[in-house]
Amino acid sequence: MFATANDPVGNGFVESLAHPRGNATGFTNSSAEMGGKWLQLIREAVPDVARVGILFNPATTPRGGRFFLESIEQEAAASGVSVIPAPVNAPAEIDDAVKRFSELPKAAMVALVDSFLVVNRKAVVAAAAKYRVPTIYPFHYFMDAGGLMSYGPTLEVRSADYVDLILRGTKPGDLPVQSPRKYELLINRTVARSFGLTIPFTLLARADEIRE
Repeated sequence: MFATANDPVGNGFVESLAHPRGNATGFTNSSAEMGGKWLQLIREAVPDVARVGILFNPATTPRGGRFFLESIEQEAAASGVSVIPAPVNAPAEIDDAVKRFSELPKAAMVALVDSFLVVNRKAVVAAAAKYRVPTIYPFHYFMDAGGLMSYGPTLEVRSADYVDLILRGTKPGDLPVQSPRKYELLINRTVARSFGLTIPFTLLARADEIRE
């Protein structure tokens, strides 16, 4: 049983989320549709945004970034925003990748679910602040490092019930892979002000936590 997997089907762990088959099941901490949601939220925070950079490391994000990019591109096509992939392969590349979006036309960024970005979150957040590029992140870890806003799962532990069922004889492949039960939106208004942003009340009203 896997504790968390971003793309268990694409990684070959299971045949499908509803019917894993085989000897594996577990929990996923994201879904492909989150990409479109991140784009919606950053557009609400930055209404005049014309282009959005997608920050990720192709080696460490699900399906080389395509897992989330498809829903981002669909949302972008409907909203008229230009989406520009910003792949990075090493920590030294982060600063330049973010700097590309500091000039006009107005830009923002989306940081994908990516173990590389999580490990290097301080560098990512620092570059976003340095170049005043509004960025939305997938986990609260980035908020703790001084990020503008995040939207992602609460990452609560949910494995105890499944362990009990398996110990009682249930086959792992008969248990559906569980998606996150709750997502949370965090916004830091102090960081927003440093970027020259006034977060709309309609967005603040939906936030699970507002930091100052």
